Amino acid sequence: MTAQPVSPRYALARQIIIELAAMTVIGVFLAIIGPFGSIGAPVPERLVTWIGFSWLGYACYRPMQAVASWVSARWLYPVGGCWRRRFWWGPCR
Repeated sequence: MTAQPVSPRYALARQIIIELAAMTVIGVFLAIIGPFGSIGAPVPERLVTWIGFSWLGYACYRPMQAVASWVSARWLYPVGGCWRRRFWWGPCR
């Protein structure tokens, strides 16, 4: 069998689905252990809350990852974790 070429849209959709599945697993884990005093809430409420929080965090982080990559390419900054430091403390040297 030969591998067929994959369209960029398909690759992006697949990556987002995989990442959301990982966020769901993290949300379920947090619902089970009940951190930050949420252990007193019923399990269904904790599931909805923690899966929602993990997806919301992903929705905030995912666009910032693209912005950080664009900024690093535009201003010739390194792509690593250094991008956060630049905005608060100046250039990484």
